[in-house]
Amino acid sequence: MPEEFQIKHVLFDLDGLLINSEKIYTERLSEYLARHGKVFTYKAKCLMMGRKPIEAAEALKKEYDLPMSTEEVLEGYRKELPLEIWHTVSLMPGARKLIEYLSKSSIGMAIATGSSSYQVPHKMWEFKDVWQKIHHVVASGDDPEVKHGKPAPDVFEVALSRFNDPSAKAETTLVFEDAWNGVKAALAAGMYVVWVPDENECPGLPHDAPPFITDSNGAPRIIRLKSLEEFDPSIYGLPVPF
Repeated sequence: MPEEFQIKHVLFDLDGLLINSEKIYTERLSEYLARHGKVFTYKAKCLMMGRKPIEAAEALKKEYDLPMSTEEVLEGYRKELPLEIWHTVSLMPGARKLIEYLSKSSIGMAIATGSSSYQVPHKMWEFKDVWQKIHHVVASGDDPEVKHGKPAPDVFEVALSRFNDPSAKAETTLVFEDAWNGVKAALAAGMYVVWVPDENECPGLPHDAPPFITDSNGAPRIIRLKSLEEFDPSIYGLPVPF
């Protein structure tokens, strides 16, 4: 790898990547669908992950052929998720250490989430000392600049632009994602990706997964980890030790 190559900015997903909120989504969506005589599956969950809320509701409606409008589906399962429920989430293993390391290394960080802006303060209710190290949050659920949710690249492109930093470029940006839709979005944006899937949520490699290719600079365009704790910063020209 050429010595000059180094990641300069990092974009994080939020749910299931930095906080353990996906379990709550699974439990509450299961209860919602059970009342309609349906069984929530991991296939449906994977179709929804990373998308704008209205897009996720559309995917749910289509997957289960629900006899109501997309807006009614969205409103229905949102009632299962009162805002205070997010106050109970904890950080995912390795999240604090990684964010503190990147902060000390002067790497600009932002969060690019499919959540709506009104949800974000509640999902980040605890661990204020961690979140204060994040430059900004882009919530694609209702951000007017994000026209399409993941797997479209919009949310990552908007998040990168809001650093207001001329050095912020896709080719030196690393995205951390747990959702396959998010991985595809980051790749479409021309960024590097660390994929940390929850095998309990979405078991198995997606059928349209690309090979784990290496760029001409020697860095992997996409790498798959079991946990944020496994991250090796030296791969991306970042200082060690982690």
